[in-house]
Amino acid sequence: MTVELSMPEVQTDHPETAELSKPQLRMVDLNLLTVFDAVMQEQNITRAAHALGMSQPAVSNAVARLKVMFNDELFVRYGRGIQPTARAFQLFGSVRQALQLVQNELPGSGFEPASSERVFHLCVCSPLDSILTSQIYNHIEQANSGLDCAKYTCYVQVFIKSEH
Repeated sequence: MTVELSMPEVQTDHPETAELSKPQLRMVDLNLLTVFDAVMQEQNITRAAHALGMSQPAVSNAVARLKVMFNDELFVRYGRGIQPTARAFQLFGSVRQALQLVQNELPGSGFEPASSERVFHLCVCSPLDSILTSQIYNHIEQANSGLDCAKYTCYVQVFIKSEH
């Protein structure tokens, strides 16, 4: 299925708040975002193609379509590779986050503690909680996961005023 990639114009009184409506978003090939992400990471079309399991000409074609979609060069030749433009750097974080959100919702993309590099922050508010969090830490260490926990103690004293 071929999709037209020209970005439709958005009519608005406030250009800084312009968003694509649903029909306009349908005109965009969202698969190009995975190509953008790979090219940003590899900074080389051939290596990005290999990482994606695509041919080099297919990735070059996708990059050309991305340039039209974002109305920017996105990448310029630099030595034996390419260098992202300022606009590409600006887009990278948002594109990466959007792709990760979609990936997290796909079947089979559940949380994998063994491969996760997340850091969890635990706030311990009572001495009893300290005992429980020690057990959590021991369990995480025994699992040899990539998880990391940061523990904070925030004991709160409660004063009850009684009138006799």
